[in-house]
Amino acid sequence: MTQVAIRSRAPQGTRLHGIILCWYEAWLRYRRERDRSVPDVVRREFERFLRCGDPSFGYALLGCRRCGTARGFARSCKGRAWCPHCLARRQAKLAPRLVHSVFGMLPVRHWVLCLPPQLRYTLGYDPVMLTAVLSAFVESIFRYLRRKAKREFDLKTVELAYPGAVSVIHRCSADLDTNLHFHVLVPDGAFIRLTTDGPVTFRPVTPPTDEEIQAVAFGACRLTCRALERGKHWRPLRSGSSSDTVAGKLTFGDRKGERAKFFGEAARYGKGGVASRSGAYAFHVNADHAVDAGDQQGLTELAEYVLAPPIADGQVALRESGSVALDLRRTRHDGSGEAVWTPMEFLDRLAALVGRTRAKSLRYHGVYAPNAALREAVMPWRVLEQPAPDGEETDESEAYGAYHAMHHAEDEPACPLCCRRLTLIEVVTPRHTYRNPGWKPPDGGTNPRVQDSMGSNFGLRDAEVRGEICRL
Repeated sequence: MTQVAIRSRAPQGTRLHGIILCWYEAWLRYRRERDRSVPDVVRREFERFLRCGDPSFGYALLGCRRCGTARGFARSCKGRAWCPHCLARRQAKLAPRLVHSVFGMLPVRHWVLCLPPQLRYTLGYDPVMLTAVLSAFVESIFRYLRRKAKREFDLKTVELAYPGAVSVIHRCSADLDTNLHFHVLVPDGAFIRLTTDGPVTFRPVTPPTDEEIQAVAFGACRLTCRALERGKHWRPLRSGSSSDTVAGKLTFGDRKGERAKFFGEAARYGKGGVASRSGAYAFHVNADHAVDAGDQQGLTELAEYVLAPPIADGQVALRESGSVALDLRRTRHDGSGEAVWTPMEFLDRLAALVGRTRAKSLRYHGVYAPNAALREAVMPWRVLEQPAPDGEETDESEAYGAYHAMHHAEDEPACPLCCRRLTLIEVVTPRHTYRNPGWKPPDGGTNPRVQDSMGSNFGLRDAEVRGEICRL
């Protein structure tokens, strides 16, 4: 087999990995001493991150049937909380898909909802209510687009306008403070279908005014309170409610029995916050940023922004005093450009980013929903994945199912020498080794030696293995 040198991008050796590796056990003792339990899902997220990219915990070996090139892929943690390695790869995979396979050349507006502080923490651990609140915000945007399309295009009913959206859930702010908020990418218009079997066309609408954004914010506030009431987390009160505020009592968590009042507000970039106004807290909605039709570069940058990991390894530094410093991506209101914590406080903030379930943070709504009737008619459906070469059968079912269970889907590269799709040779884990029975080495070549289940001699130190580890 041909030897190929591949640059490693695994988290091992990075500053973030080193900090967690050094302080994780001490952090567990720190939590125990203070009677603050660590949920199993949080433990798994930390331990998977510490093993991410380590071949001793599992790897896959792929080879080229034509030239015999072999590439090894260490197991990924596929973390959804903070792993910069896996989330950056997910960002690089999904951003082009949103640009080319979902929105295409449409104008897109970026809507952001920041929730009141009474809801930020608890909803992050209640996946049912989290989905309900996100659906309330998206529905408020859709109502605005349908009504505006009906008015501007002289439609007989709002049911002839079909909006769509893609949402991304963020669990923290730039300084890793728990701040559940939603980023929603919405085509700045609506798809119009005048008859049941007629053609579908997209019609852009005029930009929203501050009054319309505020109406969307209050609509999200009202629909959210209704969803909370259905889930028995909210009890509305007549006293204090008005045409622009909603008052009630919270009936969940530590805030059970606490009175709260909410209203909707159109926020501007860099403004807003958690300060109350006459005892009422706001649903802040921002819709300033929009990408024009055909601006593929601007849309790519926007998609990469909403899919970016909450933390990058280059932002973290361990000072000589033992504290952890985080370089902020944008300065605070007080002008400071970094946040400093003790290692225990830093790991506490990372633990708060882990959801109770591995729920999808990227979701599709409206005409882009998986079961939408118009989905195939409105999506460009440009195929980005590399197809199998002519004359070769695709390697599916059990073989690639075992491979994709350990790795991201983009870990299916082409041969760097002959540009052919690589074929799975084997998947090795500490407990099991799966050998692909369909692997056929090139003519005159030999099968690579089967490594043991712990991955010993996996690398260039073994002359019989003629590939390198690729910790992508």
